[in-house]
Amino acid sequence: MTSNTVTVRTAPSARVAKDSHFGKEKIMLVCKVRGESVRGNDIWYKVPIQGVGFVSARYVRNVGNAPRWCTGNRVPVKALVNIPIRKAPLTAAAQVRTVRKGSTITAVCAVPSQQKNGPQWYYLTDGRWISSKHLRQNMPTSPCS
Repeated sequence: MTSNTVTVRTAPSARVAKDSHFGKEKIMLVCKVRGESVRGNDIWYKVPIQGVGFVSARYVRNVGNAPRWCTGNRVPVKALVNIPIRKAPLTAAAQVRTVRKGSTITAVCAVPSQQKNGPQWYYLTDGRWISSKHLRQNMPTSPCS
């Protein structure tokens, strides 16, 4: 359930494009991810809209249990260069650490880039994000769901 209106974003960050909004109504929450913090809350819920949509948990009141964490097909990916790990899936988001060249990490699922023809962003097992631009993988990573 939402408080007044809640904006649907194309990725879990208030700095990305607005897709639509919900009024004060019950909405289905597919799963949750960590993203950019909104007033101290870094949880975002994926919502079932055409395309990809996320709403900040800061503006949602759960009716019943909170949704599960988003999952995918868990694909090992190898860094071809040093790559920053970020709090949200965009280059303007705060960097939390760096994956060193040659390291292998596990991508849980993916969201589209916020840039036209840009790389996907991968959600990692620790709840952080990495750009797929300089990663090598042997199989595609599924969308976050």
